[in-house]
Amino acid sequence: MNEESKVTLYNVATFDPNSPNAEEGKLNFTNFVKTYSHMYYFQTCQWVEQQIEKYLREEAPDVEAFLKIFAWKTNKIDQKQSLCKKDIVYIAGEDKKKNWNFNKKDRVASAVTRHGLIEKETVKKENGEEETKTLYDFLNTAVDLSKSYRSLKENDKKEKQQKFLEKLTIASLKGIGSVYLITFMYFITQGEMRIYDIFAMMALDAIYPSNVQDELSFGSLNSLYIGANVKPRDLPQKDQLGFKNLFSDNKRYNKTYQIYIKKLNQFVEDYNKELPEGQKVTYEKCRDIDRALWVYGHFFQ
Repeated sequence: MNEESKVTLYNVATFDPNSPNAEEGKLNFTNFVKTYSHMYYFQTCQWVEQQIEKYLREEAPDVEAFLKIFAWKTNKIDQKQSLCKKDIVYIAGEDKKKNWNFNKKDRVASAVTRHGLIEKETVKKENGEEETKTLYDFLNTAVDLSKSYRSLKENDKKEKQQKFLEKLTIASLKGIGSVYLITFMYFITQGEMRIYDIFAMMALDAIYPSNVQDELSFGSLNSLYIGANVKPRDLPQKDQLGFKNLFSDNKRYNKTYQIYIKKLNQFVEDYNKELPEGQKVTYEKCRDIDRALWVYGHFFQ
């Protein structure tokens, strides 16, 4: 995309509150979602996205499905080859011995991310005994949690999310951090626990600037200006108290995820205000919201 077309697309869905034209001081959420969710497919194949999205609707994804989800989140899917073969093809690593692999019979799964090969590791338990943890077993834990979550009563699901996240964290290996764990939880809960992305967070921070004194109380839409100074936010690491108390109201813990959820919910609410009755959306069933925010957040990279 050349610079001229990039600027044109950028201006379609942003606004300048200092403009003498009042209409330019209002964000059109419909245009925003339409424009930027479309741009998402400049580098992502629709067929691949459809294959991953269907795991949100299934009764419970299997072990191999969760490996594909992991590859999707880490951007390790070969989009062109996957479309040609109509099957998910992983991006091969430089070392052929260290690659994405799945073997159900031998219960082996491996992944290669920026953290290196993730397949198995030996850890010491509290009693001093050694234990071997494998990626296959971790993915299988995700399958079990997915089935368990779907069997819960609707009123019990939200309060169980932290406990499910704790079980998943215990089973995780090095290289599977906070963002990836929340991604797995997103699919385990069929979208009820929101996926987190650093670029989507930057987009929301630009649209809804936070109050300096209380970040859970953010400013109005008119606080946004084009070229706003937006910085990336990190989640607490998986071994920190902030991650173990992700939904806690205690101010001592990192609140990034809670701020993200509050702003995301506000975005969905504002988007729905523009949609006619009968066309309202929910976050769980409208993936275009995540796609649009992800693309827009890259303008602040």
